[in-house]
Amino acid sequence: MDEAIKKVSEMPSNRKGYISGVKYYFDIIMRTPGLSQNRGIYRVLTDFGVELEDLIKYEDSTSVINLSMIFNKLYPDGEIHEMLDSLKLQTALDGISECLYRLKKDYHLERWV
Repeated sequence: MDEAIKKVSEMPSNRKGYISGVKYYFDIIMRTPGLSQNRGIYRVLTDFGVELEDLIKYEDSTSVINLSMIFNKLYPDGEIHEMLDSLKLQTALDGISECLYRLKKDYHLERWV
């Protein structure tokens, strides 16, 4: 994480800024000790990471849809998974949620997810 944090308005495009935001918050989550103790959550986060790499590489709307669907698995019954809550990851998850929301708007995907 040697890169300087830039405002979205300083990025080559808003889209790149929001993708960078998702990556930033995802990196915070993945560096949290104890995540691998819950295989289900860790698998969801691993799948999210794979799809995030595709989004970074291709910047396509399919990856945004897939990331949103995977992200929703972290909120069973509409509530944050208790393990993620106990690890105090709500702020990072909120950051990802906001960036995904903005990406969906940018790709005109509001009705899909």
